[in-house]
Amino acid sequence: FVRRMTGKQREEFFEAVQRFQDEKKPAQIQRYIVSVCLCDESGTALFNVEELAQLDGAVIERVAVEAQRVNGMGKHKDDPAKN
Repeated sequence: FVRRMTGKQREEFFEAVQRFQDEKKPAQIQRYIVSVCLCDESGTALFNVEELAQLDGAVIERVAVEAQRVNGMGKHKDDPAKN
């Protein structure tokens, strides 16, 4: 499942984005949003950022794009999020 972020998670995400951009670590941004949004059916996160670093980057990118869509972010910010 890819879930919507809470207001606090969204705020922390934007803070992390700024930090990772300053550090020039764009892949870290994708891993961060996936770690927050990818969960099982009970809402438990499946992976932390460090675990995601060991997985297929293309898969992480696809999940990150979906997490952005669900949360109305990036190029999806004007699209209604569908759950």
